[in-house]
Amino acid sequence: MGLRTIIKLYFRLIILIIFSTFLAYDYYYSTNMTNYLINYKLFNVVSIIHILWLFLVLEMIVLIIPKFNRYSYSGKHLLKHCLPETNYNQEKLDQFTNQNKKRALNSAIFWILLNAPFALLFFLGYLHPRFFYWLFFLYYFFDTVCINIFCIFHVYIVRNKCCNECRIYNWSNFMYCTPLLFMPNFWNYSLIFLSIIILIQWEVSVHFHPERFSSISNRTLQCKHCPHKCRYNTNKHTLIQWINKIGQSLYNKFKHAKS
Repeated sequence: MGLRTIIKLYFRLIILIIFSTFLAYDYYYSTNMTNYLINYKLFNVVSIIHILWLFLVLEMIVLIIPKFNRYSYSGKHLLKHCLPETNYNQEKLDQFTNQNKKRALNSAIFWILLNAPFALLFFLGYLHPRFFYWLFFLYYFFDTVCINIFCIFHVYIVRNKCCNECRIYNWSNFMYCTPLLFMPNFWNYSLIFLSIIILIQWEVSVHFHPERFSSISNRTLQCKHCPHKCRYNTNKHTLIQWINKIGQSLYNKFKHAKS
């Protein structure tokens, strides 16, 4: 992971830890410290939640405006990130596209099923709205984890080779904003609105330009032309090496003790 990614990962982790601590304190001592944290004004001018809101808005606008979308994994729906492959097999591309559609649908179903219990408990009156802020920060943190360390969609559902070819990469904004649906206000719904624009922009491109989403027809998505460090696979191999190293160490200790 590069410095930018590490900063992003720890930034989101710190936010999650701080909010979780305040939420746990509220739960055990029946206080309202979470709202105090959210509405606390720095220098008596602007609240923390508004600063975070602005940061999230800027993150999303970068994805929406083609000029600022610099990376192929989040911008492969754009023409500027497509290097057309010559003489590719159209039948293979069609098969790949249809398979991707099914896996994207499976991802949507999984996400709905994951969040449905929270929605049910909320409407039955068992969950406080503050819980959904915590869930939002949890999803926001794991968005970075999925990109750089481990992604359940990559391994079990979508199963594209990497983030650069991921069919649902730009779904992530709407996914981590899902909990905000249960807290209707301008700030939350404006983030949801932007995430829906990103989602629509992505899906429209999938429909009209499926060739941009496959390494069969887009050379940018091929390993030999990929401009990015292979983050997921590098981390995966590093993890495997680390596990093997521990296993070998334990085996040697066991063998030495036995002898």
